[in-house]
Amino acid sequence: MEVALERLSHWSRVKFAALCARCVQPFFTEMWPEATPDRIAAVERAIALAEQSATDGRAHPELKAAVLAASTTAGRAQIPHLYPVPIDDAEQPPRDRTAAVIASLSAKVAEKAAEAATADPARSDVPAREAYFFAVDAIRAVGRSRLIGRLQAGFAKLAGSEPRKPWWRFWE
Repeated sequence: MEVALERLSHWSRVKFAALCARCVQPFFTEMWPEATPDRIAAVERAIALAEQSATDGRAHPELKAAVLAASTTAGRAQIPHLYPVPIDDAEQPPRDRTAAVIASLSAKVAEKAAEAATADPARSDVPAREAYFFAVDAIRAVGRSRLIGRLQAGFAKLAGSEPRKPWWRFWE
């Protein structure tokens, strides 16, 4: 099934990106159980603010900070496995490269959901699409491909609730 995000309104795109983030959020702590509370909160905050923004129909003022915190968290999950850096005793990295990639992908989905909420409505399909593809990559990496169907069903539900555009408006 194709996920044609251009068919959705801006706030429906944000809802979809947040759905993607909620779907893979458990992978973050599963793959990085030693993550600090600040890292876990950064992922949760990005998702929650995207959800709240979609519900309110306006971007929450703290979204930009949430995007940055989720992005930093995604990078931090992988850095110790990519570059030799001193390990802070308060924050152990994920156990191996695979776990680091999955934790990072999960944080990236949260980042992209929050970014979709801050995006210009005409361009929010880009971060929403990135959220979807990062989520699909995380889902496949943990071997739970059936969850992709959950995302596609969520998209279909949102698309079904959208008012139908006349065919000539799809290019706007």
